[in-house]
Amino acid sequence: MTNKFPLSQKYIDFINTTNVRAEFLEGTTASGKTTVGAGVKFMRMVSASPKKFHILASKTTGTAEKNIISQDNGILDLHRNAQYFGNGDKEYKLPHIKFENKIIFVLGYDNQDKWLNALGGQYGCVFIDEINTANIEFVREISTRNDYLLATLNPDDAELPIYKEFVNCSRPFRKYLADVPESILAELTEPEKSGWKYWFFSFRDNASLTPEDIQRKIDSAPVGTKLYKNKIQGLRGRATGLIFGNFDRKQHCFQEGGLQLQIEKSELKFMQFSAGLDTSYSAKSADTMAMTFIGIDNNARLLLLEEEVIQNAELKIPVSPSDLAVRFVDFLERCRQKWGFARDVYIDSADQATMTELNKYKRTSGCLYNFINSYKKLKIIDRIHLQSGWIASGCYLVNETCQHHLHELNCYAWKEDKSEPEDKNDHTINSVQYAFIPYKDKIGKR
Repeated sequence: MTNKFPLSQKYIDFINTTNVRAEFLEGTTASGKTTVGAGVKFMRMVSASPKKFHILASKTTGTAEKNIISQDNGILDLHRNAQYFGNGDKEYKLPHIKFENKIIFVLGYDNQDKWLNALGGQYGCVFIDEINTANIEFVREISTRNDYLLATLNPDDAELPIYKEFVNCSRPFRKYLADVPESILAELTEPEKSGWKYWFFSFRDNASLTPEDIQRKIDSAPVGTKLYKNKIQGLRGRATGLIFGNFDRKQHCFQEGGLQLQIEKSELKFMQFSAGLDTSYSAKSADTMAMTFIGIDNNARLLLLEEEVIQNAELKIPVSPSDLAVRFVDFLERCRQKWGFARDVYIDSADQATMTELNKYKRTSGCLYNFINSYKKLKIIDRIHLQSGWIASGCYLVNETCQHHLHELNCYAWKEDKSEPEDKNDHTINSVQYAFIPYKDKIGKR
């Protein structure tokens, strides 16, 4: 292999990592993930593998050839003893690379018929470029047929199954834990799979870029847009159609300890507390029951203080309306003792079964709370308008422990063909709306 470009220490450590079964490389644009991942680490693993057959996959074989195989510092440039047969040869009909008596088949995961024909056996090493755009059935199939998997991806919609089933099952090395954005680290919580490692690379890890090159990259995308978050900051989230694209975790999140200290010093006072409950009892979908507790402070800011989310699909014994009534009151009591008393709380008016159980609980137990139907005459688009304005003016803040709400803010999106939001990723958002609607005139700068 020729040595044509400098490597940062992180990339050197990545290349020399051993005893791994899968590695996922996520990060910003121009970080060098594909060049180093495919051209150096993958080829090194192929060379060390006892198996003859390996796979390199991209969206199409043409994309693989242009971006990975034949480009400057591509596989053929870095490995002069490698040969590429784009149309196959008399021995192997599929496009492939011959390298050190090994065969690397080149596949496009956009065509299911073609890759199904190729996946008939076991392989040594597999490289998948931009795995976030890959056919999930292809990834599931190929993941059972290799000794080592290496995949690159650009930050994308965190709702994609590739994250839950694969990427979020990996973990970063302790040495580079601080390099992973907090929002991504909070999502790397699926059951860990042995030998699966996660790497986050930014263009600052690309030693071939000058400070001027990096600044040009930063200046190429407008600050605050999803393009900027995805490409420049390397943060996950839908690239298009995001409703709360102006929400910035660094600006709009607070640490609970710091808030408590402000309260103790009388620098902050809450003028109103409220709570909301959005319900969905489905055991066959990702829908949830979402409880939220908000405070409105003396600076006219809405602060989401607490959340609790229940998903029946994850429970062996599903929660019923009578169960939820007890759990919601328990949630309100915890919030009262920790923050303050919300006497009036607001329940999804479409769910009268839960409202009946809550009122029954109040009659039999004598609890302090007034359970009120949510006010839905204020249209969803108007609620969104209010929240977006409060976010823009710094009047909508979220406790960093409210991970479900932060996730929804990063995924809640418009329908592609209509000017209305999708009916998903919105349960804590709806719950917060139920809580703030009666007090909307107390929130925001006039």
